[in-house]
Amino acid sequence: MQEKNRENFWPLTARLLATVPVAAVLILASCWAIRLALADYRFRASSLRLVTEAVRLDPNNARYWAALAEYQAGEGLDPNPALERAARLNPLDSSVWMHRGLRAEFERDYARAEEYLLDAARVDKLFDPRSTLMNYYFRRNQPEPFWRWAREAFDISYGDLTPLFRLCWRMSDDAELIRTRALGYSRDVLRAYLGFLLVERRLEAAEPVARQLAPNAAASDGPVLLDFLDTWLERRPIDRGRLNSALAVWNSLCIRNVLPLSPLEPLENPLTNGDFRRPLTARGFDWRAPQNPDISATRVTPRGLRIDLSGKQPERCELLAQYLPLSSGKPCRFRFEYQTSPLPPESGLRWRLRDASFGRDLLVSGHLSSPDWKRIELAVSAQDAALGRLALEYSRVPGTSRPEGWIALRDLEIRCAP
Repeated sequence: MQEKNRENFWPLTARLLATVPVAAVLILASCWAIRLALADYRFRASSLRLVTEAVRLDPNNARYWAALAEYQAGEGLDPNPALERAARLNPLDSSVWMHRGLRAEFERDYARAEEYLLDAARVDKLFDPRSTLMNYYFRRNQPEPFWRWAREAFDISYGDLTPLFRLCWRMSDDAELIRTRALGYSRDVLRAYLGFLLVERRLEAAEPVARQLAPNAAASDGPVLLDFLDTWLERRPIDRGRLNSALAVWNSLCIRNVLPLSPLEPLENPLTNGDFRRPLTARGFDWRAPQNPDISATRVTPRGLRIDLSGKQPERCELLAQYLPLSSGKPCRFRFEYQTSPLPPESGLRWRLRDASFGRDLLVSGHLSSPDWKRIELAVSAQDAALGRLALEYSRVPGTSRPEGWIALRDLEIRCAP
């Protein structure tokens, strides 16, 4: 029996001794995992003291050193050693290089600041290092590198770009320089920039941007290009050059079917959607109908528009209006068909075409009142006007009450002599 026990003792002892290193490794691993967990807990507690403790527990974590530098800077302490350690541990972290660069700039060490910021752009090909370099070269008043990094930043930009657009205008008020040197060809950037220019009322600068966008316009470009047109057409006075820019943008939107309308041919028929086959967009050169509970405009089939008056409409108001590009010196004829509910001969309804720039009347019709369809043709004296505004107006005739009823319109056109 004793001999058998001696035979079993040595194999058992060998197995026990073999498990000692494994147990030691497991214990050490557990201790290290606990240490790392404690470090992470202290790091997330977000205070200088606890982040310092996290660094002590896990000294090879670059993220902890970068956070420590942030807290030290906030407390007025020197963050440079922590930043240097973070950069050594993770040289591909661009945020650390940017922090080092901005810190060096704060300390007026401009050569090192530029070096660090360029390192950030070298390791990170995305937006933030490039916009940071834009701001740095703006502060250093160095236009050439500013425009270079502006172009790179806009090529990969995202989000709200208004601060960068403003920075470009602070660097230079040369609109063409900004458009050609900084913006590049990204349609998202051009679209955002056009919106920025309209908000800032920099309308002269907006024109070439709109003309750059329009030839290849997509549905996403439509809203801002229509904003440009509406703003452009409301300017006073409007000359032929400005009108031609508006027409080029409008026709591009129509040709590319961003707008379901036909391009304008001012020398033939400067009127848009005269048969009302398409819904009224109230944008650009299309019809505008009032937003008034006492006036309603409804398209009717197969072609035409009916405008209903409640009898409570304002004593003077527009029922329908459209901007028209006019051919200087060309005699034109305005033709339309209309019908009304029973209205007095002096209905207060009439067409008026005005020079949009100077308010001169180019055409004023008589009062419109006919229970049957009636075709009218009127001469248009365009004179030297570039842009007209054609409007169907209501103006209460003295001694009469405001009518309740309707007017229907169809087959409107303006034909100009060759």
